[in-house]
This record gives sequence, structure tokens and C-alpha cells, in this order.
Amino acid sequence: MRDVRGQIGAESAKRITIDQRLFYDQRVITTENSRSVVEFRDGSLLQVGPDAVLVLNKLVFNPFESKSEKVITAVKGSFRFISGIKTKTSSIEIRTPNATIGIRGSQGDFLVHPSAPLFFALGDGIATVRNGRNSVNLRPGQAVAVNGPNAQIPPPRQIPPAVTAQVLRHIARRVGPPPPRRAIAPLPPAEARIEAAANQVPSGDQEGAQSGGQPPPPAARRR
Repeated sequence: MRDVRGQIGAESAKRITIDQRLFYDQRVITTENSRSVVEFRDGSLLQVGPDAVLVLNKLVFNPFESKSEKVITAVKGSFRFISGIKTKTSSIEIRTPNATIGIRGSQGDFLVHPSAPLFFALGDGIATVRNGRNSVNLRPGQAVAVNGPNAQIPPPRQIPPAVTAQVLRHIARRVGPPPPRRAIAPLPPAEARIEAAANQVPSGDQEGAQSGGQPPPPAARRR
């Protein structure tokens, strides 16, 4: 029921257990009867519904530099992103087949399906959705649907509220309710020390390791 797989490069996909560390450039795959939560080192969460595929492209976090940056490719599936620790430089870029979503805020729900438009709804904060044709900015409570990588992105007001509510209910059924922070168990001491050491690596070194194809510090874990 909770078969979640991870794959790096050309390696075979392997089962990911609870609290297992995840790294950049890792593909995360959920089966039809599984869903999961990816917790990043900055405390932000990505809820992943069944039959989903995502890739962790870039994961940088250093609380001492007040910097947190993520780039994630959502290949398909239902997702909800919830932000964590506030930092001076904080961003998440979500790449999908139809558009790229940039979020600076606390929550965004999105649905990626190969035979349907990309749907994205902003719960709070600021977001921009862009593709090869144009870009639109969203305010809290707004949503957009994007038909293709070069299709015109319509203004958020064109989606009827009833349609937005219906799709959000569908996403909620797939990913589950937002997990209470207290429901996420603290890390064992040894794991906490590994994460604390990773947080102290300069963000430039984290980025350099990722761009150079070298193993960077752990950036996330399955919860």
C-alpha cells in the first residue's frame, strides 16, 4: 500500500522507506495505491499523491545564509507544496510539461496529467506561472489552467470558482490533508546530526556539487 520508489540516473528504482534521505537529481515514484510526503531540510513539505512521478533537480538550504532554493520537475500526479522556515532568499520552481511554476509563499496545489491541462491553485503567498507564450501572476485564492507549453495562459479569473473547488477537492483526495507539524516525528539523534552538518555547507558549495555531478549533502527525506 505504501510502495514509493526512488531512482538516480540509470540505476534501477529502489523502494524508499520512511525517513530515508533523498538527494538532488533523484526521481521519486509513487504507485497507484501509494502516496507520500517529501520533507525538505528547511521544513517545507511536498505532498505527493498516487501514481505520481517527480524529480528533485536542485535542493539548496543554508539557514545561516538565510537561503533556500528548490527546483523540482513534476512529471505527473497530484501535489501540494507547503513552505517551511522563512529565509531571506527563498524560492521553489516547479517544472511541468506545460509550464513552470514559481512560488514564494506558503501553499500551492497542482495537478499534472499527460492528457489534461496543468492546474495550479495558490493558497497563500505569491506565484508566477510561465511557459513559452506568456506568464501570469497569481494572488492567494486564484488558479490557472495551462493547455500546453506554447498555449496562452489565461487570466486566473477565467476559471469559475466552482471548477477550482472541484479540482482542489480531487487533489485533496489524492494527496490527503495537510499533515500537522506535530505529527511529523523528530529525527533520531544520528540523523539529526547529519542534517545539521548538511545545513552548514555553504550554499555555493551545495550548488557547485550539484552542477558538477558530485554527491551533495542530503536535501530531503520521505516522511
